Amino acid sequence: AGVRCVVFDLDDTLWNTLDTLHAAHEAMVVALGELCPDMQIGSRESFADEMKATMAQHPDRSHDFTFIRLEMLQRLTGSQDVARKAFDAWFAR
Repeated sequence: AGVRCVVFDLDDTLWNTLDTLHAAHEAMVVALGELCPDMQIGSRESFADEMKATMAQHPDRSHDFTFIRLEMLQRLTGSQDVARKAFDAWFAR
């Protein structure tokens, strides 16, 4: 029947996960700086706090990091378009 699904967890099995996530965050911050030059951009820790707050607001979707990140970015920027562009920068990295 063949392979139906392959799953990898984030334990550095295939690449250094932390470096990858940090680089993605920096790409998102650069995009936000270009898209929202007046926005006060906080640390990775402040973004983590915002992600946790968004998870608390949407406990039924707390496992869906794409939804959580997009929802957080839209809340912080006030724009679905800006949120999508910042997310795309994060995801592309």
